[in-house]
Amino acid sequence: MDEPTKFRLLAAVTFVGAIAHVVAPRRVLESVEWWYTEALQATFEPTDETVRRVRWLAVPNLLAAVYYWRRAAAADST
Repeated sequence: MDEPTKFRLLAAVTFVGAIAHVVAPRRVLESVEWWYTEALQATFEPTDETVRRVRWLAVPNLLAAVYYWRRAAAADST
């Protein structure tokens, strides 16, 4: 797989992750809760504040998606 394709794939996956953080934050938290319970043997109880924070994580995800997309364009032009 060439470099631009890798960056485009990263951009697409990161973008989908950002959308998931905005549209389905409770689902994201369910997976985190499962991971905490199974892997860490710890308790994790999300609150409404946690849901708000998960939604805000979409912002850095979107910025990363833009970065990867621009890297793909730069790699195309070389």
